[in-house]
Amino acid sequence: MGVVFGAVAAFYIEIMVFSLALTVVVLVAQCKLFEKAGEAGWKAIIPFYSTLVMSKIATGKKTLGAIWIAVYSVFMIFYMGFYSRQMMMTLNSSHMSASDAASMMFFALFILVLSIGAAVLTGILMFKFAKSYGKSEGWCVAMIFLSQTVYLLLISTA
Repeated sequence: MGVVFGAVAAFYIEIMVFSLALTVVVLVAQCKLFEKAGEAGWKAIIPFYSTLVMSKIATGKKTLGAIWIAVYSVFMIFYMGFYSRQMMMTLNSSHMSASDAASMMFFALFILVLSIGAAVLTGILMFKFAKSYGKSEGWCVAMIFLSQTVYLLLISTA
């Protein structure tokens, strides 16, 4: 049993180290891309501010980034409310009333709509960001689905 636990712990530590290294590489790539666009590289490190700067690079305005931040923030607030309410209902009773079920369904649908909206806005932002570096539509689609990898490629080709 101890050997299995040790192997699993070692595996998770390796995953964490790899993830941390990849995060650092992607942040450095974002810093370089921001510098190529005439912005200070440190702006890529600050979570929501980097979205505003990326929006400014991509579209010339911070509006798209501000809308993304608003949608994402509302999504997280409702998601956390949904999750905490669901946990409280699970802990307090073995069954839920019809009104509780309807309210949970409303929360779930609203969260789904917000998550789709955030995904669409992210896609638009990534597409326009790649376009701002003069990339083709193929690059832009790759940026939507593989943004961390494409950041690295954009440095060498932008």
